Amino acid sequence: MSAPSTAADPTAVIGRRIVAYVIDTIMVWAIGAVLVLVLAEDTSPNDDSFDFVVEGGDALVLYLIVGVYALMTQVLQQGLTGATPGKLIAGVRCVKGDGSAPGILRALLRTLLLVIDAGFCYLPGLILAVVTKKHQRLGDLAASTYVVGAGSAGQPVDAPAGAQQADWTDPQWTAQPAATTGDQWGAWSSSPTGGTDQGANAWGQQPAEQQSPAAPAWGQQPAEQQSPAAPAWGQQPAEQQSPAAPAWGRASEPEQPAEASD
Repeated sequence: MSAPSTAADPTAVIGRRIVAYVIDTIMVWAIGAVLVLVLAEDTSPNDDSFDFVVEGGDALVLYLIVGVYALMTQVLQQGLTGATPGKLIAGVRCVKGDGSAPGILRALLRTLLLVIDAGFCYLPGLILAVVTKKHQRLGDLAASTYVVGAGSAGQPVDAPAGAQQADWTDPQWTAQPAATTGDQWGAWSSSPTGGTDQGANAWGQQPAEQQSPAAPAWGQQPAEQQSPAAPAWGQQPAEQQSPAAPAWGRASEPEQPAEASD
């Protein structure tokens, strides 16, 4: 099975992060502008100028509504889902190292530290997002969070480069290749490397080099252990037979003495 290619860095979404932040900021300002038009009073009714001022309880209502909206989107929604309205539109998500949503506390911490970035025209956050390995701004570094593309949400961000998991849904792990139709049930037809086993045996059958020779018939000794043919009844084996006896009434020939040599 061929190894899948290493995925690109899921945190390399700085451009979309900027777009998401701009959208969130515009939405906050839009809500504030609507509230100003509703709650403000014209302090110069006798001339043609318009001086709208929000004071007292109206100002408190204005800040309360804007603050609640910011907390709902930047802390609650982002903590539970990893997204804000801007992130949803831009296609990015805030996640932990394991790819899950950051949680409310982490989202609150990274949102509070955004104030430091805002105090310096957001330059510290932009610089850190560019120079750090996982493109984290100050709030991300403190909360151990990352911003990834929406398609990478749910996947670990801290996994070592090149780390891969076996894809058990790959057809080569679950199906027999067409070239191995001769294999019997229970025989491995493919290996994880994509090759095929040679001469797979039927289920429960020993390989050819380990098979025993054919068993002899019942009561018969194996060929290599068979004894020589047994003699007839009352007859001694050939290697133990005595020399031929002389005929009846005929004396056996005496042994001739060896002639002495001169």
